[in-house]
Amino acid sequence: MRKALISLVVASLCVATLFAGCEKTYSNDYVTLGQYKGLYYAPVDATVTDEEVEQQIQSVLNANATTTQVTDRTDVRDGDTINLDYSGSIDGVAFDGGTAEGATLTIGSGRFIPGFEDQLIGVNVGETVTINVTFPEDYENSPDLAGQEAQFTVTVNSISETVVPEFNDTFVQGLEGSTYSTADEYREAIRQQLVNYKEQQATYQTQNTVWQQVMDNAELKKYPEGEVEQYVQDATEYYTQAASVNEMELSDFLTAYYNMTEEEFNVALQAEAESVVKREVVVDAIAEAENLEVTDEEYTSGVESYASNYGFSDTSSFEEQYDKEVIMNSLLTEKVMNFVVENATEKEGFVYQSPSSETSSESNSESSSENSSDSSGESSSQSE
Repeated sequence: MRKALISLVVASLCVATLFAGCEKTYSNDYVTLGQYKGLYYAPVDATVTDEEVEQQIQSVLNANATTTQVTDRTDVRDGDTINLDYSGSIDGVAFDGGTAEGATLTIGSGRFIPGFEDQLIGVNVGETVTINVTFPEDYENSPDLAGQEAQFTVTVNSISETVVPEFNDTFVQGLEGSTYSTADEYREAIRQQLVNYKEQQATYQTQNTVWQQVMDNAELKKYPEGEVEQYVQDATEYYTQAASVNEMELSDFLTAYYNMTEEEFNVALQAEAESVVKREVVVDAIAEAENLEVTDEEYTSGVESYASNYGFSDTSSFEEQYDKEVIMNSLLTEKVMNFVVENATEKEGFVYQSPSSETSSESNSESSSENSSDSSGESSSQSE
């Protein structure tokens, strides 16, 4: 059996390739395989539309936009970015978090509570005005302010406008590290990037569908001795060290960065360890049943790919950090995954519901579209 290791890079290598009525076919001391050939998966549309290409280009243009101060007028208009001072009060009494100097706000962004930004349209630079607003009834950031009427004294210090560059040959040539000569050439490169991404995601989705069936069809007899415990120990040591680097106790680290208690972490880690070890024994069993192994050529090619994908300067430095056994196991996993997918069949409309999946009472499809604001009136759910 492969040894259990906890490593962010190796975990990434595995995630990219693993997550993704027949008689028993193979059995060893740890697992009895069910059907792993002749499975199904639904076709995945990886088409890239012109609209998606243009949206990506617009994102690039927005990222290269510049902000310049407006000097030919003094009145605030929709879309302007303004610098302002404000002070909020309720019945004449200032409240915590309601005062700021030199704040930046783009009119129409929806960052501040409803009514705040609209009332600044038409205000002139240097002018001080009083704005009346009402905090939302579901104001979560400060429940004491929910539903209350407030007054803000606001001074506009300056107005700026965002200038988005034009998409043309000159812009493309000026991009940092650009090797493109024309806008059309860059547009086609963007299209190809999106195609590659969608095809990669389609591959992952197919792998996940097929592999989940393989795992559900396999009957685990027992875990290899010490493997689950070793995984838990290695993972715990990893996160304990991460907490130490941040000068925190493990429990505080888990709460701050993962919003979970140490008890919840231990439960989740045990489940993950059991899942990983089962995955490993299934991979090994299929490899044994089908006489699959990693050739020298596949190892060399795989190491080169791993080193490049994960930012190593050369293959030697990658192999120094991750020994050959770890790399071989990851490559074997990929080979087995490719094997089961190659032996699966595309079927229109196919949907696989894993019997092991847990049904949550909370719907992931429901999300609140309402913005919540801090006491300054700024919405915490809106990013700029």
